[in-house]
Amino acid sequence: MTKRLARPFGGGPSRVLGMQLKLALAPRCLALLHKSPKRSQIGETPSDGLDVCVDDDGHNRPQSTRQGCFRGRIVSMTDGSTFDDQFVSIPLDKWQWHPSPLPGPVVLITTVDVDGTPDVAPKSWFTVAAFTGPVLGFGCTEEHRTCRNIRATGQFTVNIPGVDLADAIWRMPDADDRFADAGLRTTPGKTITVPAIRECHAHLECQLDQIAEFAEGEVFIFGTVKLVEVKKTALTPADTASRYASLGTPLFFLEDDWYAPLGEPHRVESI
Repeated sequence: MTKRLARPFGGGPSRVLGMQLKLALAPRCLALLHKSPKRSQIGETPSDGLDVCVDDDGHNRPQSTRQGCFRGRIVSMTDGSTFDDQFVSIPLDKWQWHPSPLPGPVVLITTVDVDGTPDVAPKSWFTVAAFTGPVLGFGCTEEHRTCRNIRATGQFTVNIPGVDLADAIWRMPDADDRFADAGLRTTPGKTITVPAIRECHAHLECQLDQIAEFAEGEVFIFGTVKLVEVKKTALTPADTASRYASLGTPLFFLEDDWYAPLGEPHRVESI
C-alpha cells in the first residue's frame, strides 16, 4: 500500500502553502503571475530576428529570443510558435503536481511540549525568510503537535538531515516513537530547551518570531536563529567544494514517495 507522506511533510491539507507564502511576502510578484497577459496585435514576426514582448503597460517592445522577456510575455518565437505553445497549466492543488516544479528542502523540526517531552516532524515547506536575525520559516498546521509545542514554548530546532536518513524520514509519520523507529538520538539544546538530532549534519536553534495564519488552519512559522552549528568535519577541507561534500548530502521532497539528493557543487566560471 502506498503511503501518503506528502501531507506530513507539507504540514497541512491539500492547499498550496508556497503560493500563500508568496502572497504574504511578495504580493506584487504574485499579482504579476496571475495577471492576464496582453497580446500584441502585430501579426508577423519581426524580420530582424527579434521577438515581440508586451509590457504590463501594453507597449510592444523587441526582445532578444536568447534573453527572453522578463516583464512581458513573448508573443512570437523565431520558429513561428507562441509562448503558450511551450507550456501547459497544471492544477493549483499542489498534491496534483506531477512533476512538482518546486522541490522543497527536507528538514526535521524538533520541539518539546510544556512538560519537556520531545517531538520530531519532517517538513519540506522550509525557507530563509530574512538575513537579519537570520529568520527561518516553515509550513505547518495549527492542530499539528509541532505548532502546538512552538506556541506553548516559543522554541524549535531545525535539523538538517542527509540523504542517508531518507527511508527513516519517510516512515516517520506512521511511527509510534519517531525517534526510536528512525534510529535518531538527541542531544540537549545549547541556547534553548529543545534537543537537536545527532545524526543530522547541522542544527539551527530558533526562538519563535511570529506565526502567520492562513485559510483552513494552515500556518507558516517564523523563528529567529539563536545558534547555528555544523559538524567539525565540514570545516576541515581547505576548498569550498570539499567542505560542502563533508557537510553531507541534503535531500529535497518532490512528491509522494519521491525525493532527490542535492548534486555536487559547481562554481560559476564566468564570475
